[in-house]
Amino acid sequence: ALVGELTVTAKLGEAEFPPYEQVIPANQDKTVVAGRVAFLEALRRVSLVSADRTLGVKMKLSSGQLDIVSDNPAVGQGSEIVDVAYDGDGVAVGFNARYFIDILSAIGDDEIRLELAGSLDPAVVRDSTGSFVGVVMPMRI
Repeated sequence: ALVGELTVTAKLGEAEFPPYEQVIPANQDKTVVAGRVAFLEALRRVSLVSADRTLGVKMKLSSGQLDIVSDNPAVGQGSEIVDVAYDGDGVAVGFNARYFIDILSAIGDDEIRLELAGSLDPAVVRDSTGSFVGVVMPMRI
């Protein structure tokens, strides 16, 4: 076995970090609490039939449930219903499933908070403590 010295070099950047707070939407009026694993597994299953290039899925929120749908003329349609804690107006928003899968895979909590506004507005995903924040931009489906 070869054992040697390791040198690590770092360079401090002179630029100012962009104000990321401006990207996080503040006026989300629909807050959903969902089980992270159930949401993640549903997204994985439905994304199997989505278009390979976009992985587009439509999320339809209604009282007590989140319906995740993908319709691909070449393969067929997939649909999953995830039980959620939500009692408000419905909304339908299209997203790239890969972005949600990546975020949900990075969170270790059992439950997540999904914050939505309108059909063309980004979604905010937070862990149960609020220390993790992910923003997913919508797409037209």
